[in-house]
Amino acid sequence: MKKGFTLIEVLAALVLISVIILIAVPVYTGVRESVNESIYESKVEELLAKATSYASETNRMVFDVETLIEEGLISADNERGEFKDPRDGRSMLCDIIQVVFQDNQFVANIIVSEICYDDDELENLYGMIELKLYKDMNLTEEV
Repeated sequence: MKKGFTLIEVLAALVLISVIILIAVPVYTGVRESVNESIYESKVEELLAKATSYASETNRMVFDVETLIEEGLISADNERGEFKDPRDGRSMLCDIIQVVFQDNQFVANIIVSEICYDDDELENLYGMIELKLYKDMNLTEEV
């Protein structure tokens, strides 16, 4: 008497394993993407909260993520000072945070940027200017 599996039994086992893999891989990928999206949203929420605090203390309304790390308001992801988007691994250090004061509170917005600008360039590109309107040409009474 011979012991072992027949060709049909081996093929059936391979088909069963293939079906399990075909179901499991997309489910795993979907779960991983969902987790990475949640991590990203948490990072952005922390960034925006720290940015509004930083803006209210310093009156700087435009800066990058790297500034918040340098000021010690947020921590880098690792010892090399990286701050990555968990969804795709893109560096977020150059992302620009723009803060405005509206409805008696600071509101921050993040702008994705692949280019790192220095403070003067950021202010020139994304800074706010203040315009004043006057009633007449003697420039004494604002509208």
